[in-house]
Amino acid sequence: MNTEHKVKTTKVAVVGPNGNLGKYVVPALVAAGFEITLVTRTASKAEELKRSIIVQGGGGGGDTADTADTANSDDAKDGAVVVIHVVQGDYTSAASLAKSLKGHDSVVSLLNRDQTAAQIQLVDAVLAAGVPHIVPAAFGVDTSRPEVRALPHLAVAYVKSEDHLRDAIERADGATTFTGIHNGAFLEWIFKFNYVINLVGKGDEDEPSTIFDQGDVRMSASSMWDIGKAVAVAVARRNEVAFRNKFLLMHNVTFSQNELLGYAKDTLPDKPWPIVRVDTLEAERKSQEEFDSGNRAPVAMHGFFQRAFFGKGLGFFPETDNALLGVEEHDGEWLKDMVRTQLV
Repeated sequence: MNTEHKVKTTKVAVVGPNGNLGKYVVPALVAAGFEITLVTRTASKAEELKRSIIVQGGGGGGDTADTADTANSDDAKDGAVVVIHVVQGDYTSAASLAKSLKGHDSVVSLLNRDQTAAQIQLVDAVLAAGVPHIVPAAFGVDTSRPEVRALPHLAVAYVKSEDHLRDAIERADGATTFTGIHNGAFLEWIFKFNYVINLVGKGDEDEPSTIFDQGDVRMSASSMWDIGKAVAVAVARRNEVAFRNKFLLMHNVTFSQNELLGYAKDTLPDKPWPIVRVDTLEAERKSQEEFDSGNRAPVAMHGFFQRAFFGKGLGFFPETDNALLGVEEHDGEWLKDMVRTQLV
């Protein structure tokens, strides 16, 4: 008689895996030993992500009828078999999504936070499917702060979807819980897109950095890889009180524009590193004018973000839940090395 106890595998549905965080979050969930379903509008891109993870896991596998791949992965927990399914999902229909989500233990949303309608449909689908846990798309700014919630652009997007989440979870009366993660800025984007300082220009005369106000306001940032690991922890510990119906804060590093610019100057001291200063109060005023006139384009809203995060410091987390999420915080020397790697 076989008395061996078979441990139930946690089944996680990832909605929107083709976005910016998918290639970081999905591998972390696989490494944690979860069985993954990628719910996507574009199955071909999700299939590419699935194949890349299987290959990186050190094994191959044939597709089954439900487009699942399996492989033994050195990265997977305790050498577990990697299982990744891909299913087509309609983000405009809660009823359709619910069919794809039924039977899962947790849903991770990687939809863009600006996709308010899709976020609302997803929350409704999670409850309709009876899924007991969701990690909502709350990555980035901490919307629990009143000053952030008051930002006009966020009030019609992020805040609306998160308020719907809270109301839905309250109606579920314990049947479904959530764990949100606010991570500040994406560290990789700071090096890639120049929105803190212009590192891509490498200090050339015609490549100025935009410094907001005096440039001494601190901000929080997290590596996308560590965001992925934090999501896996949130799923694994979803039934613990500290993770139930909470928005948790994390960051790997904090810094100001002046500090980052100083690290760059130390690395390439012979370059001029020109700057252009922007008054965040004036930037906010211009965005308010655009908003009042009906222009809600992202570029027109930049002044709100610039004032909030570079003027008021709302992108800095004085306290975090790093210990809960297993996130390591690094010092200035670590960040300086990152800047050096980018520039040299």
